[in-house]
Amino acid sequence: MSPYPREEMTIRLSTRQNAILFLTTFLIFSGIGMGSRAVTVAGLFLLTLVLLDWFAGSRALRAISVKRRHFPRAFENDSVAVDIEVLNSGNGPANLLEVTDSFAPGNNYLIRSMALELPPHSRMPFRYEERCSRGRGLHLVGPMRLRLGSPLGLFVFRDTRDDVSTITVYPQAASIPHFAVLGNGTHFNIGEQVVQRIGRSEEFASLRGYRPGDPPRLIHWPSSARHQTLLVKEFARNVVTEVTIYIDLAITSVSGLGGLSSAEYRIKAAAAIATETIRKHHLCKLVAARSPRKETSLGGGQRHLITMLDWLALIKPEGEASLETELIGDSRRLKPGATVVLVMSSIHFDPAQLEQALRLLKTRQVRAIAVVVDDRTFVKLRSEQEQFYAKAPPLDHLIAFLRNSGCDVFTLGISENIGQKLGIPA
Repeated sequence: MSPYPREEMTIRLSTRQNAILFLTTFLIFSGIGMGSRAVTVAGLFLLTLVLLDWFAGSRALRAISVKRRHFPRAFENDSVAVDIEVLNSGNGPANLLEVTDSFAPGNNYLIRSMALELPPHSRMPFRYEERCSRGRGLHLVGPMRLRLGSPLGLFVFRDTRDDVSTITVYPQAASIPHFAVLGNGTHFNIGEQVVQRIGRSEEFASLRGYRPGDPPRLIHWPSSARHQTLLVKEFARNVVTEVTIYIDLAITSVSGLGGLSSAEYRIKAAAAIATETIRKHHLCKLVAARSPRKETSLGGGQRHLITMLDWLALIKPEGEASLETELIGDSRRLKPGATVVLVMSSIHFDPAQLEQALRLLKTRQVRAIAVVVDDRTFVKLRSEQEQFYAKAPPLDHLIAFLRNSGCDVFTLGISENIGQKLGIPA
């Protein structure tokens, strides 16, 4: 809030106000012209009232301060409650006080609240709720505009307070409890990155019978003597469950406009899968196939989910890149037993490179899930896309190719329910 309000004064063009101002001017000049002290004093008295009214209204506006509170994050189409507290720290009342807030994430940009009178040294709360209907991203709330009438109603004062806050609007993350191909992970605590399975570590797990090739140092001699057979100690082994979600966000992969673009559908699908991944206790990482490449760290738990949703709220398609090339380059870093989710375009890919990438994943024992957003159901925007549309195989051929390569496949088109489509494999 600015310490020095920018006041604007407006004279109301109504009969009463104009009559008082005209009468004041008339009495002063008439009294001077006629030499009548009584008429002049009457005019000066009215002028004094007008000036006092102006000063009282101006002072009342300077004594008004406002604060706004709301949650800093929301999902698309969620309703957000905004609380505004107005404080009158002056010695006089504030009359006909109107507070107008600017809510950029919603369709109703200007939200008005009004108090007929705010007594001195008092507070008044206002609350409004608006839906975040303008899509994902970082949106501003504010500034606030104040409008206040003078005590006699002769003047209206206006001021803009630079109290601006932000709301990060997440892409809508549909609930996909039937996206069972991910299975249940093994990270049941926030920040935990390992789980215990039978293997090699310092923590004893159990005893089992001796097998040829077992190191002699693992034989538990007291138990072996007691059972008259060789028994070997088993220890806990640390394993991880990792899910990496690749999103095709090259500029030439985008069809459609605004919220009805294939890129937005891919981002929404990634948000839903990332949310389900964390819910099922996996570690998760997001990679945007674009130029420059963007990615999150690998992590688990609710804090990491918030980090990923923050990232998805701001990411934009940019540059030229290939999802298959990113996969080929990352394949050696993916751990055996990990899962890769490809949120891909139905037209923006190279079949030969995609086949190579999937073969490398299979060799590394990395599971692959493909979510194919059908660009042919969106409006084609760019002439550069003509070659991709011409070369891309029909959707059913792509599905058959992905399934033959070992992928679980899901498809998604414009206006289709993401939660339902990601619950039914193609």
